[in-house]
Amino acid sequence: EPINTFHGIHQTEDEPIRVSYHRNIHYNSVVNPNKATIGVGLGLPAFKPGSADQSLMKNAIKTSEESWIEQQMLEDKKRATDWEATNEAIEEQVARESYLQWLRDQEKQARQ
Repeated sequence: EPINTFHGIHQTEDEPIRVSYHRNIHYNSVVNPNKATIGVGLGLPAFKPGSADQSLMKNAIKTSEESWIEQQMLEDKKRATDWEATNEAIEEQVARESYLQWLRDQEKQARQ
């Protein structure tokens, strides 16, 4: 059964530390995931509640931006590759037409 050992005369702005006692041998800390207090008074003075969320958000934004940039670069490369392929096809067609015209001219000269 839960036992409240919180004393109203020692109130502070900090959240109280809550623990659960298991089988008369083990304690677990009980935290409110919506109001983290881990590190407050527990030897982790550099810990700032909510900093992990900010860090995750920054990393997510960075990853998203990198992904967008990579996608744009890939699309640019595809366009460049399409342009190169189109130019090659045009060059081949011009060479083919030029060769056919040369053959016609040669045939015409041979008849004369």
